[in-house]
Amino acid sequence: MRKAKKFVEMDATIPFAVNITAEDLKKAKPGDMDHCAVAEAIRRQLGGAEVRVGSKITCVMKSGTIVRFLTPRPIALQLPVFDKTGCWALPFGTYVFKPPTKWFSLKARIAHTKSRKAALASYAKKAALKGGGKSALTTQHRALKSRHSSGFSHLVGKKNKVVFA
Repeated sequence: MRKAKKFVEMDATIPFAVNITAEDLKKAKPGDMDHCAVAEAIRRQLGGAEVRVGSKITCVMKSGTIVRFLTPRPIALQLPVFDKTGCWALPFGTYVFKPPTKWFSLKARIAHTKSRKAALASYAKKAALKGGGKSALTTQHRALKSRHSSGFSHLVGKKNKVVFA
């Protein structure tokens, strides 16, 4: 059995400019966040990095580090259209990926996850006191446990310290 590699996840500290070309669009696959036109452009510029482009956050993994960028609004609006139709409506050119804002930072995501876990534990405790036990947790509450994970969260080791840049 192969051991999973451990990665360090961090927020970007400086903006990153990406030049999207027609060749990137030809390689793109609609509905695949790892191989959209933007991911192909980033991969071409960084020489084979693993890329996952989401509507809010874009993750770039290279050399054991996952760096998170805020997805530019025009690209975020174009992604669902490209996924459904395969048509790219944005002009080719350079788009700037900025570091995540305070609300989309890794630090905020971790704090939100901790507060949700605490709320779920409190809810489960109240349900157990009323006689409902753990089965009283609804599907909606179980879904809250898995929300807000980045595309590479399954690769980040539990023992690794998260680096905040």
